[in-house]
Amino acid sequence: MSSSIHAQEQLLERIEIKSSRSLSNNDQQSLSASLLQQSDINLQQAVHISELLSQVAGSWISRGNGQESLISIRSPVLTGAGACGAFVIAEMGVPVRPMGFCNANQLFELNTEQAQYIDVIRGPVSAQYDGNAVHGVINSQPLSVFQSSPLSIDLTMGERRYQRSKFRVGLHNDSSGWLLYGNQSRENGYQPDSGYEQQKANFIYQHLQHDFDSTLLIATTHLNQQSAGYIEGFNAYKKPELVRINANPDAYRHASALRISSQLNWYQNQTTWSITPYLRHSFMRFSQHWVPWQPTEVNQQVSAGMLSKWHQQLETGSITLGLDNEFAQSELSEYQSEPFSASIPQGFHYDYSLNSQLTSVWANYNRPLNNQLEIDFSLRWSQLDYDYDNHLSNGSACTTDTVNCRYFRPADTALTFTNMSPRLALIYRLTGDSNLYIAMSQGYRPPQSSELFRLQQGQQLADLQSETLTNIELGLKKSLNWISWAFTLFDMHKNHYIFQDTERHNYSDGKTRHTGAEIEASVDLSDKLSLGINGSYSRHSYTNNIQISSENIKGNDIDSAPRLLAQVNLKWRPVSQLMTQLSWQHQGAYYLNPQNSQRYPGHNLLHLSTNYSLNEALSWHISVRNLLNTRYAERADFAFNQHRYFTGLPRTIYIGLEWQQQ
Repeated sequence: MSSSIHAQEQLLERIEIKSSRSLSNNDQQSLSASLLQQSDINLQQAVHISELLSQVAGSWISRGNGQESLISIRSPVLTGAGACGAFVIAEMGVPVRPMGFCNANQLFELNTEQAQYIDVIRGPVSAQYDGNAVHGVINSQPLSVFQSSPLSIDLTMGERRYQRSKFRVGLHNDSSGWLLYGNQSRENGYQPDSGYEQQKANFIYQHLQHDFDSTLLIATTHLNQQSAGYIEGFNAYKKPELVRINANPDAYRHASALRISSQLNWYQNQTTWSITPYLRHSFMRFSQHWVPWQPTEVNQQVSAGMLSKWHQQLETGSITLGLDNEFAQSELSEYQSEPFSASIPQGFHYDYSLNSQLTSVWANYNRPLNNQLEIDFSLRWSQLDYDYDNHLSNGSACTTDTVNCRYFRPADTALTFTNMSPRLALIYRLTGDSNLYIAMSQGYRPPQSSELFRLQQGQQLADLQSETLTNIELGLKKSLNWISWAFTLFDMHKNHYIFQDTERHNYSDGKTRHTGAEIEASVDLSDKLSLGINGSYSRHSYTNNIQISSENIKGNDIDSAPRLLAQVNLKWRPVSQLMTQLSWQHQGAYYLNPQNSQRYPGHNLLHLSTNYSLNEALSWHISVRNLLNTRYAERADFAFNQHRYFTGLPRTIYIGLEWQQQ
């Protein structure tokens, strides 16, 4: 083995496994975790992140218009002002946004189109990832300097004037190197006035010494999108005369983000020190087209922080101690340009700034009890401080003679949320290639700023507590040369669920339960044929009667929560130059409202992806989404006494050509 290759392997092992929160060795951990390799990403050539994460058990990324999305990981599709706080979205282990200031569509801030890999954790892991890691984590790992060709160009075209170009350029030697890569895409959209333009770029520098390594990452994204809203009417997604309607032709979303982080690791004997300082900025302006008066929201944040840890390998086991700090300055305003009614007035509804500080201390202890049994324990203490400043008049946004004003601005205040998050796991190694584990954990998320300070209908104070999710799960994993699989049973109970009641007041006394089973398997049927399976059967239900309906909903399914999700991928490689994958995707039925009186029947889709290498430098790829041209809804909803749908796209073909310097 050459010294260059050896150095590269050292760097990958040290940076990706020991010194970050990556799960590239997840088969040895007591976590429900999935890994999408670079080969999966390149074969899929996804236009939207939902196309990639459908390959992960228990996950549904509900595609909105353009690049918009809502997330479901071992959960319903969570909506509402702060629902996005139930997930951590990270790049190289660093969350893309500060705690308390998430956005439901923040997945498009990741360059997943060109990731080295994407790992997904299901269930609460706040002990490892801090608050917001309640239902799951999505982490995108940037490309490695040492595993990428020095120069490449990829051009893709598709229907509705879809165009995408990707590039990569870099240089490295045995111990250091740099890589610049990015992509730009545009599409006219399926509905009128629903196109988008998007640009993403990453710069990475890596350096390796005997007792030190470092990774510098600069990431930026920009989105300019015209947004189409729901189509309305029962089964509207099945009706050709309705599927292309855009009732909100003036809706839009403009967003940009910039992140800089540097992972630094020092090694001495059995000790590792690691620090990751980071800076982040994001900006977003969009029209709230889902409500009739369509106000405009503008939000932005600037934040800085540091993740630091000390790891000691013991004679038996290991111990890790960590300290995380974060500071953020955020701003948000909501403005309505046209008059609508006395209780929904023209002008500014909200305009406030928010300073926040997060401090977390955590520890992990791992110890083998004997040759087969291992214990793993983690504990995190975290405190989040908010300092809120209202820039408008306190109280009602309406005139003094208006009764029941929609918008209410609380006075300046400071709030603190303190939480503890434990995790305990026992791992029993049945054989060298299989293990059984049982894990108990609790995740939490502090209330998001929008839940605390964007009050409505005269609510003067949102006295909210942090949501907590307590989980117990049992898992079995096995890996052989020709087959690998993981099976998990879970039972999760959520307390202090934050919701908006029928009077549009925010409360945190909701309780829900989430139970189910997940499976992921990969089987080599022959040297040319392989089968990949992922699926989940789960139930997400209300366990108390929260006031979001005039009916008693205790025991009902939570809306937008299919019980059955599955995907089967059949890969065929008749020769080394050709790879083809046929995918069957199933989404089960789900209810559209808390009363469980309205229902979407679910759907089945077929997709095809092919990659063919013409020579060592040149290859082409083709993907066909919705091969059978099925009429379906990306998401169904029932609101304002009306069925609403995001239209599923018809059969769509994308063709691309890639050149790589050898």
